[in-house]
Amino acid sequence: MLSDTHYRILVAATLVMLAATVSLADEPLPQITVPDGFSATVFHPGLGATRHLAVRDNGDVYVARSFRVERRMFGQKAAWGALIALRDEDGDGVADIVEPFGPTDITSEARIHNGHLYFSSDQVVYRMKLDDNLVPKTVAEPLAGGFPMNNSHGTKTLAYEIAEQYGWAPPRHIVSPAGGGTVLLGLELGFGELKKLGRIQSMPALYAVQAEA
Repeated sequence: MLSDTHYRILVAATLVMLAATVSLADEPLPQITVPDGFSATVFHPGLGATRHLAVRDNGDVYVARSFRVERRMFGQKAAWGALIALRDEDGDGVADIVEPFGPTDITSEARIHNGHLYFSSDQVVYRMKLDDNLVPKTVAEPLAGGFPMNNSHGTKTLAYEIAEQYGWAPPRHIVSPAGGGTVLLGLELGFGELKKLGRIQSMPALYAVQAEA
């Protein structure tokens, strides 16, 4: 069972993502209910266009902030991508140290596996060996690259995660929210690649849903 400290770290780190899209000055965050004896805090008030996060065993949090080009018609401003390392030094559930680092073309994904931090841009998958520092002193090592400049390659990792969580036998039906449709296209691409590689036996049926205007 998670301790109060670890639970607060996980919930607070998740609130980093909420705070990135909700202005704390304009409207409150949605009410969060936790079991008796636990608590939730805002780990950081906002880090920009954050996409994924990973939490290390010692409580350090790594967040992937997306590289973005300017799209005036959507009100999207240009921004460099980065990994952002956060540490709560005094155990109060709030980040005391915030350090951006890593390549500036990062678009999505942050995951810790076997002592390495993995992350990616649209075209390259990287990893860094973790050490005793909040920001690793190691160099980002490219593992794979040359992917086409297509947002679907950045979102197809969702299909990999779903397939892995279901023991490489994904559900027969998957419903996905749709705005621009990139998540749905990424699911189609990701499951298609897994089927071609023989990791899954069949493609799930994909459905797009959208809130009524």
